[in-house]
Amino acid sequence: MELRELYDNANVHIHGLEALGISSDQYGCLLIPVILKSMPEDINLIVARNISQEVWNIKETMEII
Repeated sequence: MELRELYDNANVHIHGLEALGISSDQYGCLLIPVILKSMPEDINLIVARNISQEVWNIKETMEII
């Protein structure tokens, strides 16, 4: 799966969950590992280096990707 397609699909699902009134705090901890597992290692390193928080936020993670 290409990175752009992965990013677009994840955003579609994130916006769908937000439209249902589900907070990113409820699904972020489950979705982030799935997204990272689907990406190349070099992209994962870039994401990890740019996140300063101990608990990752899905919106910040998607912005970095």
